[in-house]
Amino acid sequence: PKPSNNLSDLIYQITLKDFESPIDPKKLTTFEEIFTASYQRKETGNTLFTNKKYGGASAKYQQALNYLMFGGGVILTEPQREKLTKDVQLPCYLNLAACDLNTKDYRKVIEFTTKALEIDPSNSKAFYRRALAHTEMGNWIEAVNDYNKALEFATGDKKPIITSYNNLKKLMTDQDKKDKEKFRRLFTDSENFYEEMENEICSVIDDETDFYANTGNVTSILYENLNKIKQNKINWSGFYWLHDQQFVLGPFQGKIVSSTRFDKGKGLCGLAVSENKTKLVTDVHKCDNHVGFHANSNSEIVIPIRVNGSIVGVLGIDSVVIDGFDDKDKKGLEKIVNLLEQKLNWKQLARTTQTEKETTTTTTTTTTTTTTTTTTTTTTTTTTT
Repeated sequence: PKPSNNLSDLIYQITLKDFESPIDPKKLTTFEEIFTASYQRKETGNTLFTNKKYGGASAKYQQALNYLMFGGGVILTEPQREKLTKDVQLPCYLNLAACDLNTKDYRKVIEFTTKALEIDPSNSKAFYRRALAHTEMGNWIEAVNDYNKALEFATGDKKPIITSYNNLKKLMTDQDKKDKEKFRRLFTDSENFYEEMENEICSVIDDETDFYANTGNVTSILYENLNKIKQNKINWSGFYWLHDQQFVLGPFQGKIVSSTRFDKGKGLCGLAVSENKTKLVTDVHKCDNHVGFHANSNSEIVIPIRVNGSIVGVLGIDSVVIDGFDDKDKKGLEKIVNLLEQKLNWKQLARTTQTEKETTTTTTTTTTTTTTTTTTTTTTTTTTT
C-alpha cells in the first residue's frame, strides 16, 4: 500500500501478471485455430495446477474443452480429430479429475475419469484416479475393480498404485474386524437381551393395573428393542385376542393390518391355538396356512397366551427378512409371554369379552321377539279373515 494524505485511506498498487483474452469458440474457423487455442489453455491450466491453483486450472481445462466442442463448425479429418482427442481432450479430462481429487470433489473425479475411459478404455491413470475417488466415497468394491485395472494397464511406475491399493486393503481388513466384533458383541448381548427386556417390561407393568395400557406398552417395548438387535427388520408386533370363534386385533406397533378380525382357524394364529404351541415360520411364503396381512413380511413367530389353562389370545411378531427369528427368540419370547400370563389383569379382558357376548345375546333376543310378534299378528289376522 502507498501512503495517503488522509490517514484513514489505504491505496493499493496491483500488478497484473497474467491475462488471457477470452476467445469466442465460434470464431475458431480452422483446425489450427481450434488446436492452438485449446492447447494453450490446457498448458496454462498445467502451470496453474503445478502452482496448486486448482480452481484456476480447472477453469482453463474447461475452456480448452469448450473450444473443441463449440469450435465454429469446422469439418475435421480423422487424423485431426485424433490429434485433438489425444493432445487436448483426454489430458483435460484426466487433469480435471486430478484437480477435483485435490479439492475432494470425488463425484466430479468419477465423472471426468469415466469420460476419459470412454476415449481410452485402457488408461491406467483414469482407473487409478477413479479408484482413489471410490475409496474416499466408501465404494470399496468399485475401487478394488479400478485398482486391478490400473495395475493391468500400467506401463510405468506401479508403486503409487500398489501403495494406494494396499491402503485400501488395510481399510477393508480393519472394517471387517470391526464388523465381526460388532456382530460378536451383538450375539453376546443377545444372551442377556430377553432377560433385560423382561426387566424393562416388569418396571412398566408393575406400576400400572390397566390391562390395555400395559399391553400397549409391551408391544412398544418389543417393537423398539427387537428392532435394535435385529437392525430394524421387525415390521409388526402385537396381540390378537380370542372373542368367541374369532381373533380380534389388540394393541400393536408397526404397519396397520388389513384385517382386524378373522376366524379362529385361520393363519398361524389359528395353528398356534389348535396345536397349543408356538409357531415359528422362517419363510411365510412356504406356509400354506399363512394369512398375509403385510406384503413385506417374510418370517413370523406366534406365541399362544394361556390364562387358567385356556388360550385367550396370541402374541405375533413379523420380520421383513427370511429367517428373521431363531430358537433363541422363541425361548425368549415364550418367557415374556409367561411373564404376562402371571402379571397382567386378565379379568379386564374377560369383562370386555363378556360384555361383547351380552351385547350380542341382547341383540339376538330382541330380533327373535320382534319376529315372534310379527308372526302372531299375522296369524291373528289370518284367523279373523
